[in-house]
Amino acid sequence: MGTVDLWREMRKSVDLLMRYPQIILAAFPSAFLVSVANFLVWDRRFSRITFFFQWGTSILLVLCGFFLALLTLGFITFLFWDFEVRGEIRFRRSLRMFSRRFYEIFFAALIVGFLVGFFSFWFFLPGLVFGFLLMFTIPAVVVEGDDPFGAIRRSFHLVIENLGECFTFTVLALFLLVIGYLLFWIFGFASLVGIAINTILGGAILAYLSVLLSRFYLGLSRF
Repeated sequence: MGTVDLWREMRKSVDLLMRYPQIILAAFPSAFLVSVANFLVWDRRFSRITFFFQWGTSILLVLCGFFLALLTLGFITFLFWDFEVRGEIRFRRSLRMFSRRFYEIFFAALIVGFLVGFFSFWFFLPGLVFGFLLMFTIPAVVVEGDDPFGAIRRSFHLVIENLGECFTFTVLALFLLVIGYLLFWIFGFASLVGIAINTILGGAILAYLSVLLSRFYLGLSRF
């Protein structure tokens, strides 16, 4: 079984985003929802909104943002796959391909979002395990043309066959997400300016992780 140089893929993912920074725009809707949720949690000027309603709204926005992040992963995977094949990125062409596979990606995102989101909210560790095992589900739908359940099986098998590399990727992703959360928390006190900053920051992190995961998947699936 071959291996993937994850550190090289990290550098190439940065290079791709530097060359095509417009990729980050695809991640803005998801980042915006999470930024607003963060703002509701830490801003105390909403005196007429009850505490529970404020937190409930924040949780709902985070779940919606996570679901949008999975759809964003599907679209960015199309962008990267098209780049691998043709050597260039064309948003319009990738959007057409994405629209043709939208229902499969939508249902795959729905399944993964429910399993990871529900178990992460109530039981953190099982949610983390599901996120680990299902990390390649969306790329498998995009690249292999699998149905959602076939993509889930594909993700399970690929993760089990490459436990060490997948664990390293997961640790890296969690590290970036923790850094992102700390920055979200800091800028969350900056009111509406903080929402704008966090949207840009969150979009950049999500776009980077999506590109890196796409590269990682293609690298492993070649072997």
